Amino acid sequence: MKNKIIYWYKKYVPRGIQKLFYILKNIDELIKLGLFNFELNKDTRMSQLTWTYANSSNVDKKFVSRITEYINAANNLDLQFDTSIEPDKSRQYEFEYTNMNMFPGEHYRMLVGIINTENFKNFMEIGTGSGIASKAILNKTNADINTFDIIPWREDDSHLTKVEFTNNRLTQITENLSNPQSFRKYSELISSSDLILLDADKSGTFEDSLLTKISTISFEIKYRLLFIDDIRYFSMYKIWKKIHNPKIDLTSFGHWSGSGLVDISNGLIYKD
Repeated sequence: MKNKIIYWYKKYVPRGIQKLFYILKNIDELIKLGLFNFELNKDTRMSQLTWTYANSSNVDKKFVSRITEYINAANNLDLQFDTSIEPDKSRQYEFEYTNMNMFPGEHYRMLVGIINTENFKNFMEIGTGSGIASKAILNKTNADINTFDIIPWREDDSHLTKVEFTNNRLTQITENLSNPQSFRKYSELISSSDLILLDADKSGTFEDSLLTKISTISFEIKYRLLFIDDIRYFSMYKIWKKIHNPKIDLTSFGHWSGSGLVDISNGLIYKD
């Protein structure tokens, strides 16, 4: 019956009316897309390598030279996937896993390069997902890793295995950090992290809620970085714009869908 209705609709309803129905059905998405295009036309800073800061008097003048060191360190790395894991095309991000050593194109070598260059001790990942970042950092750095997700790694087609969790440097915490109670519970852990990777669902809603909360934390002043994945996503564009810290778009050297690095040594400034 449904197929007959679709057939009748496509054959007998005029194209102009079909287009009108399509517009009415997708009006919300079309409005969002229009606003997104407007923002892109208004703001060209998202193209290629960009450097933006909120207060020139507080900018670390060594930030750019440090980034050059990270790129060089990443270029000299060699990440190999775990051959003990049988290839599985149905596994989450299998292509990304078997190509984790790609640089530019993926951000895993950049993350490892940052940690090793700065000798960072504490890495936090928000969004375990496929587990590729945690796996690479566990194998190629000496940092302790706390990775957050709302789904346990065993239930998410992860590339992590029980072997990684026999190492007390890696801990997964199944909590939703956009929840105020969970955030308060782990705010001290967040504030003690040297490098925070935000690689969650890219809805924009979660990221906005979380970064708003992080901006309320009083950080101990020390060199500290926030790495945000997929900043070129439609849903992430405004999130990136609302950050007023020293920041740089590293998409040219990181993940093709957007890699953003933010200096949060003095805390996060996040506002419209």
